[in-house]
Amino acid sequence: MEVVHARCAGLDVHKKSVYACVICRGTDGKKRQEIRSFGTMTADLLKRIGFNLDYQSLDWGTVVQRRASKEPIDKGGWNIFATGWVGADLLDPAGNPALRTNGEKAHFGWPSDDKIEALRVEWMKAASPDDRKKLAEAIQTRAFEIVPYIPTGQWTPKTAFRNNIKGIITAPAFLMWNVEKT
Repeated sequence: MEVVHARCAGLDVHKKSVYACVICRGTDGKKRQEIRSFGTMTADLLKRIGFNLDYQSLDWGTVVQRRASKEPIDKGGWNIFATGWVGADLLDPAGNPALRTNGEKAHFGWPSDDKIEALRVEWMKAASPDDRKKLAEAIQTRAFEIVPYIPTGQWTPKTAFRNNIKGIITAPAFLMWNVEKT
């Protein structure tokens, strides 16, 4: 007998493509499998707009080492790297690391812009939600002018759980406590 859970999915990530496979039961109760292939988004976009691309698939330790380098590429430096953030990290101008423009202390790429930094301080000191909204709009306008980072995509994780599990906590991170079999 073959055990098939109500829904199951997996990703197979390659240098130039990502394959997604979903297996589920159709409305007729029979197993249904669907596989789709996707180009890696950032590489595809950069090629489409004419960049000469040396795409390298690296382990995280190598990325962390190379992104800290301010050397030219031929000496181990970099021009661009793709990473992701949890929504809570980008929730507001105070905590958004990509909006930090304080030079040497900023996120990798080290953008420097005194205007955004001054607006961030004002945002943190603002007395009302309306004041914060206006300052957030000013920060966003300035970010469009100086471009401290370029978002190249957005994703929503999909997670499946067995139907005999309870206590799942929906949160920005995967939390394993409170989970038990029924």
